[in-house]
Amino acid sequence: MSVTLNRLNQDMARFLKHVFGEWLPTVPGAGREGAKLIIAGDMPRREDLLGQRPFCKHGQEISRMVAEIGLPDEDVYFTYIVKFPVQGKTPNFEETALSLPWFAKEVEAIKPLAVAALGRAVQLLPHHRVGVRGEHGKCKRIELYDAAFNLFSLYHPAWVKNTEIKAYHEDLQAIARFISGASDEPKNKS
Repeated sequence: MSVTLNRLNQDMARFLKHVFGEWLPTVPGAGREGAKLIIAGDMPRREDLLGQRPFCKHGQEISRMVAEIGLPDEDVYFTYIVKFPVQGKTPNFEETALSLPWFAKEVEAIKPLAVAALGRAVQLLPHHRVGVRGEHGKCKRIELYDAAFNLFSLYHPAWVKNTEIKAYHEDLQAIARFISGASDEPKNKS
């Protein structure tokens, strides 16, 4: 992880301590600046806190997904939109609002060709409350604070049902085409 991303994670931890009055356990993103793809989940789970890495619980499914897209691990950055675990299954408005600026700064530092938001993560982004079913596999240009990026909504690979398998694999192929430049979807790399 670069100095910029390390500094960003330190600043975020200090900010959350200031807001909550105590140090919160957080899971830093994993990867490097210049990665072509960011894979973003909704929030860290217990296993992620123990491993201090995103997607510890579903690592095999995520690895298969990245392999199907055709990217080497060094071209992928893994992170969460909400940077700390929450009490319920889904982050509330305040928890999301505290984290979105930090997610935007992460995207800005990495400058990926695309961001793939998995499962419920897409619903945490402003103007995308419809969920994965209505948006999966489509690329949209998103502006979030100072970051602008190409967003793909994907089913979470650990929760793909039999009826969604074909669509899931088609969505991964769409991301692969997009990243390779074979797609005419929005790009405007910032």
